[in-house]
Amino acid sequence: RKADPFQDVNESNSNLVVVLRGYIPPLIVSLILLWLPQVFFILAVRVIRFKSLSQVDEFVMKWNTGYRLANIFFIFFSISLIDAFRCFKDDPELFIQLVAEGILRQSTFLINLVLISTGQETMLQLLQWRSLIKQALYRPLVNLNKRSRRYLDRLNEAPDFEKAFIFGFFAPTLSYGLMVAMMYSYMAPLVLGVCSFFFWVASKVHTHNALYVYVQPFEG
Repeated sequence: RKADPFQDVNESNSNLVVVLRGYIPPLIVSLILLWLPQVFFILAVRVIRFKSLSQVDEFVMKWNTGYRLANIFFIFFSISLIDAFRCFKDDPELFIQLVAEGILRQSTFLINLVLISTGQETMLQLLQWRSLIKQALYRPLVNLNKRSRRYLDRLNEAPDFEKAFIFGFFAPTLSYGLMVAMMYSYMAPLVLGVCSFFFWVASKVHTHNALYVYVQPFEG
């Protein structure tokens, strides 16, 4: 019996579709979670205009943590908050059953999300990617020999997000991973192993940056 080449192509395409369906949605969510703290930081500095960095940090951490909690909730339910409240009010047992089913159903999605966060949120902090993008965009377009020393110093200066250890950027990420690990620790041990790897990488990266990269400013 001859092998059908079209069948092999269809199987490879179906495998590719399965991989894309498994990783594209977590990648989109992780990109949103990566950029959202910067939006909160800009709002706190330029719109609300807090006077101190500690107030900005507190604002970013509060809203970043709240958004991540809401993100987990909507991943589990895939319904609006009003519908979930009505379900809890009408039938609490059905609400708990839907929570349990949603947690089991979304385990693969959250595993992929934690894996992507390990390679994206933590390693990009080690890479200092904002400074690299800034240098890559400006240096080829500008003749540095014709620029002043003040311009060069401003060009070499790191962005505000990379100058200090802003807890609003990093603490919600760690609490997000801890939340996922606690929910799946007794149901899916594989998730616990993935989250342990995430915390191991994050501890190495954040310890290195806190000791050798960031300069924590003082206020007073």
